[in-house]
Amino acid sequence: MRQLAFATENRSTIVLVEPAVLTLLSRHRQLSRSAREAGGVLLGYVRGPHFHVLVATKPGLGDRRSRTSFHRRDKSHLQQFLSSREKNPFMAYLGDWHSHPEDTPAPSLLDQTEWKIIRKHVGRRCICLIQGRQTVTCYLVLSNNDVFRLGGIRDSNRA
Repeated sequence: MRQLAFATENRSTIVLVEPAVLTLLSRHRQLSRSAREAGGVLLGYVRGPHFHVLVATKPGLGDRRSRTSFHRRDKSHLQQFLSSREKNPFMAYLGDWHSHPEDTPAPSLLDQTEWKIIRKHVGRRCICLIQGRQTVTCYLVLSNNDVFRLGGIRDSNRA
């Protein structure tokens, strides 16, 4: 799997997602009717207006999961963040990810409300990824709480 990039229309913000993160998210696609939503946090670097996603935490046993909802409750997400920060003080919390049982996922009103709470808590812009059955979508939550879906950037190295 290759690195994936998302950007605003004018490319003023670019989000790079590493292959290991994409692999983890892909493992949690809701391909069966009994599959429950999964989620975690996104860790990496903020470089000016850009984000570089290096790590995604996996669902923990304490998380609440159903077919159509995910609530992060397990302490493993915080522990992994703190461990990452200890190893690299520049590692930052970038936002959250979760899965949806639809091909091309779109955020629910609850998703958008929670994203705004996250943005307020971190005190700056944040990103959120939703893993669908076929694609991953990326959303940027601005400081004024506006939410924008970022477009994928084509890989110019592909034939």
